[in-house]
Order: sequence, then C-alpha cells, then structure tokens
Amino acid sequence: MRELGDAVVSHCISCDVHKLICKESELDTDDDEILGSKDVAVIHYATLHSLHYLFRDNCHRHDIRGRRSGNDMPEWRKIVLGYKYNDEEMLRIFRVPWPLFFRLVRLVKDHPAFSSLGKKQRKYFSLELHLLVLLKYLGSEGNSCSALYLKQGLGIGKGSVMNYLRRAVDAVLSLFHDTVFWPDADEHTEISN
Repeated sequence: MRELGDAVVSHCISCDVHKLICKESELDTDDDEILGSKDVAVIHYATLHSLHYLFRDNCHRHDIRGRRSGNDMPEWRKIVLGYKYNDEEMLRIFRVPWPLFFRLVRLVKDHPAFSSLGKKQRKYFSLELHLLVLLKYLGSEGNSCSALYLKQGLGIGKGSVMNYLRRAVDAVLSLFHDTVFWPDADEHTEISN
C-alpha cells in the first residue's frame, strides 16, 4: 500500500509538472491519456486504501484462550499439566518446584475467593492460574512485575492480572494463622542448642 501510494503521488506530481511546463497546444492525445491515467491511479489507490481492513482477522484481540485456533487448552493449563515447562524452568520462572506448587494449590483450594467465580470463569481461569500469576509476580523484580510481563506465557490479558493477584494474595494470606506461628518453649531450647 505504501509503495502504491508513493507511485501514485510521484505520477501525479510528474503529470502536474508536465501540464505546467507544456502549453495546451503542445499537449497531444497521448499526454491527455497520461493525465487521465492520473485520475484512474488516484481512484485505484483510494479504493485499495479503503479496503485494506477487508482481509483482517474478524477479531483484533489475540486468541488467549485458544478458542479460534481449535486448541481448547489454555496456556496456563499446559503449564500445570507439565507440557510447557520442565522442573528447571518452573523453578526459574515461578520460584517453586512442582511438588510445592501443588501443595499450595491444595492448601488454598477451599478459599471463598475461588468458589465465588462463575462456572465459565472456573473453566478458563482456575485456582492454579491465580497461583501462577502470584508466584510469577513474587519471583519478579523491577519492571518485570508489570502486568505486561506477568501475562506473558499464561494466556491472559493485562487487564486481568491485578484481579488474579488480588484473589491469590487474599487466599494465601488466609493461611497465615494456620501456618505461621512463634516457636514454643521446646522449640526455643532446640533452636538455642
């Protein structure tokens, strides 16, 4: 389109310069045809320019859930099933090994934040996805904590990242009183020894 536009502009300029330089008596029929072709070229370019949206995909958003590509398995599900990352990559990206991740999932699975999700939301955005977003956030620093970075590889939109973080943080913080406690007298003695 850009090359066609440049060609039309240069053709129009050359026709106009030719018209200015030559007198009307010096213009023969071939020149009239050349000048007439300028109008045809302009109309052709305008038509193509107005149709350049015609052959686009029917949806501008990326296929984050795999619906249009025929792949019904979302990206986060591939991660949870172990298809996407091996043990080393899981530890590097999410900062926890697989067994610890699944223990965390079992600990927070009954949290009210996840039971309030609708049936459709639970199908695509489950508890595992929430914890993956949280772990990726906690394992990042600086600009890597931005929504644009956190959404990569998980198949979610950047506008949803903070919703997932909020729910996951609420669920993990609800475990505080059951998992974090001060040592008792026996543990004090054991620690001091």
